[in-house]
Amino acid sequence: MRKLFDNVRMEVETFIEQRDRLTLLAQLGPREHIAVCKVLESMEEGASPHVFTLFSQPFSQPEAYVSALVEACSLRHQQLQSAVAAEGGDAYPAFPQHLLDPKQAPELRLRELLVFTRSLIGDVNEQLLVVGFLPYEITDSAAYASLLSAVLAHTFPVPWCHHMRFVVRETLTEPLLAGTLAPARTRRYAPDLSDAAVEQALEGEVDDSSAPIALRMQSLMVLAGMDSSHRRTEQALEKYQLLAEYHCGLGQLPALALALNGMGEACAIAGRTQEARGHFERALTPAIDAQDVPTLTNITYNLARLHQSQQEWQVASEYYAGLSTLARASLNAALQVICHEQQGVCLRELGQPDRALEEWRSGATLSEGSGMLDQQLGLLRRSAQLLLDRDRPTEARQLEREMSALREAGAQELPL
Repeated sequence: MRKLFDNVRMEVETFIEQRDRLTLLAQLGPREHIAVCKVLESMEEGASPHVFTLFSQPFSQPEAYVSALVEACSLRHQQLQSAVAAEGGDAYPAFPQHLLDPKQAPELRLRELLVFTRSLIGDVNEQLLVVGFLPYEITDSAAYASLLSAVLAHTFPVPWCHHMRFVVRETLTEPLLAGTLAPARTRRYAPDLSDAAVEQALEGEVDDSSAPIALRMQSLMVLAGMDSSHRRTEQALEKYQLLAEYHCGLGQLPALALALNGMGEACAIAGRTQEARGHFERALTPAIDAQDVPTLTNITYNLARLHQSQQEWQVASEYYAGLSTLARASLNAALQVICHEQQGVCLRELGQPDRALEEWRSGATLSEGSGMLDQQLGLLRRSAQLLLDRDRPTEARQLEREMSALREAGAQELPL
């Protein structure tokens, strides 16, 4: 998998250093989009000599999109000015305030914004301005293609975009830009980070005897997880078993616990409940011995859900109680709320309504204090329904008033 990202990095670096093409038109699905963004961000933060301006804001329509980019650049410029002033350095040129006016044509505003950004570079013969138009969502592909085509249009001998490079996202489903940009000045790129490509790369890393054994084991772990999620249960169990034997031999208890837990998850996904329980319980021992709270939390959560799915309410309740303790130790309020909610469900099924209401009340209080309004609403809904079932309408009406206030505040109703 590392090789796939190395290939993406090499493609981007090669494009930036060449002199003939202005635009790298990258056809990106969600996974490929993340990879290209990460590569550019690492180059910006690393040793690259060039200046990067990366835009990941969503695109809905041209005016709003350009306004969002201009405002982001204006804020960044203010921060740079403040930092330079604090250090006693020379002030940057003032940001052109007229660019904030949405009445201007969006393509002209965007061009001028980039020209101004390039003007801040000390020596454009030594540094390029690398611009990334990489919206994480494009809701109107035709308008997006029209805007970017207008922005990137240029004439010789002195194009407005000299000493610039553009990395532009195009979606897989509507590749409209490819037909509008000048082919001689555009380099097309379609990286493949599909499951099949990732699996092939991981298998290559596992089989690479020259690679560090730790890297090969990491790749094997990821492959096992992919087998599990695709219900290739036997292949997953075989890989997890190899991992368990390897980590057991080295005394690496947290990694051993994760491998055994993975075996449990593979069996649980396949509906092999008894096998899953056995693997999860085996995983508890090394996790406890290592006092590894994150791994222990994951295993305990799996056991709680497994027993709950089998309607083994008492055992599930006990696991949720233990999980709540782990959540408090790691300051994980979201997980604590889940524990309160699910432990309340178990207690209700055990015929202990008052204790169930107490758990849900505690969860609602914690949700309110943590700003988790959706979860607070869900816990109040559970409580109100149980109160009605227990013929306690006055208390239920009070909760209904609280729920109405939460809905007005924007809380969304999650499925119970």
